[in-house]
Amino acid sequence: MNILYRASDSRDNYQANLLENLRAKGGFDKCTVVVMNDEHDTYPAEYYNVLYASDGYFCKYEDYDSLPAVPLTLWEALLPYKDDMLNMTQRTYHYHLLNYVEMDDLYIKHIRYWNYILDRDEIGMAYFVVAPHACWEYAIYALCKVKGIPTLIVDELWQLNLGTVCTRLDHNGFNAAKCYELHDNIELDDNLGKWYEKTKSSGSSYDEARMKKEYKTNSEFEKSNFMGTMSQDLKDMGTQLLRYIYRGGKTTDDLVWTFRFRSNRIKGRRLYKKYKDIWYYDKKYAVHPVEGEEYILYPMQQMPEATLLPKAGVCANQLTAIQLLASAAAKRGVKLYVKEHFVQFPREPVFYEELLRIPNVRLIHIGDPTGEIQDKALAIACQTGTCLAEGLVKGIPIMCTSASSMVGAPGSFRITDEQSVLDAIDAIRAGLDLKPENSKKFFAAFGKTCIRHFLDWRGEMAYSKEEMAGDTIDLILAFQAAGMPEDFYYEREV
Repeated sequence: MNILYRASDSRDNYQANLLENLRAKGGFDKCTVVVMNDEHDTYPAEYYNVLYASDGYFCKYEDYDSLPAVPLTLWEALLPYKDDMLNMTQRTYHYHLLNYVEMDDLYIKHIRYWNYILDRDEIGMAYFVVAPHACWEYAIYALCKVKGIPTLIVDELWQLNLGTVCTRLDHNGFNAAKCYELHDNIELDDNLGKWYEKTKSSGSSYDEARMKKEYKTNSEFEKSNFMGTMSQDLKDMGTQLLRYIYRGGKTTDDLVWTFRFRSNRIKGRRLYKKYKDIWYYDKKYAVHPVEGEEYILYPMQQMPEATLLPKAGVCANQLTAIQLLASAAAKRGVKLYVKEHFVQFPREPVFYEELLRIPNVRLIHIGDPTGEIQDKALAIACQTGTCLAEGLVKGIPIMCTSASSMVGAPGSFRITDEQSVLDAIDAIRAGLDLKPENSKKFFAAFGKTCIRHFLDWRGEMAYSKEEMAGDTIDLILAFQAAGMPEDFYYEREV
């Protein structure tokens, strides 16, 4: 069988050695590996077709014009995935700078190229080291789903070097919930246990000065990565122009792409200067919690991030979840407290305009301690955020508005409509018994159904490279041995 492997970052031939060990154990005949960094490992050409993630991120595919056309039936089958892909085009610039025709052009290019790769390399399975959240990798995921190619996804979450296992993005909480039901006693491993105990005793957040400092640091990082500077733009465009002249005036794809890319970055910088930052809206519209008021806490998530695109599903626009929760909660006399993420890049003004129009919502000051607000909440609601895990540890019920890894946990409610919100409030008020031993058991099940892995080499590693590589190999072989089913259940052998 041939596989497509979306790789993590690599050093010292880590990824190539992992794949060679997998091949030696019969994991594949040939592998199309999409590498993260251009200084890639050494892959024997006999067994590997090496592609670059950077080509996907910047939609620069060689020999694109010679690729075969995509059947209309395939375009029709991909429609359920198209909206998310168009929305993901903002990840390149951090804002929606493109009109529909320009977004659709990128969508077509990604689909056409990766459909060709899947067919050419006769791919029988695709493995993702991270939940696909950029246009190119989501194109691979969507194509696999409509073409019937099994997919295996490891989703890196809040706990260092642990990743949940799923076969599709709306199936992320399946394993932990099943493991919880299967076993009477499960022990937390050391790393997850330390996180659990620390979270249980946490009752405050950063002070406002520290949050503003981190916001500034994050904004500067995002500007440099997504918007760049005028001097860098001029340098890059000048380089391509000199190449154009040197080649005798022959137009190159690099020249056209560079001018288009730099033009969009200039647009991004203009928008950034035009928009107000989150602290402006916080000062103008946010309020403090009201003593004695019953409320559901909704902490907003960063955008654009994988937590929202694509893992939040239809709640990628958080206003859809906020409207539903606020409307239903009002019928039970419960307020919805909405709290902005303190490192969020400036949002488009229309987001706050619409948010502040929703009845029964209080926008809470960013500087008010999140931990204390969590502790007093009737419930915590979110799509996929760490706040859901924190709530369960503290014995606070949670409302999941999408298929997060916490769905199926004791004390969790899956929210789909107003009635599900009302049922959750009624159950909580009736005296929902959240026993600490059940919460602890669930997180032990969560850890048991994760693998030890990483996406890049940032900071400390909680596990050794041998443990992480071994888990990846064992997972893929187990998936194949099970027949690669959509409802694949996985437990890591400890």
